[in-house]
Amino acid sequence: QFLPATLALYLWYISLPISLAGLPPLN
Repeated sequence: QFLPATLALYLWYISLPISLAGLPPLN
């Protein structure tokens, strides 16, 4: 089953800054 579009966008929104920073989220 495919993930809902909102969840896919959420995961992308989280992974993008992590990839740019190269660090885990501060929270």
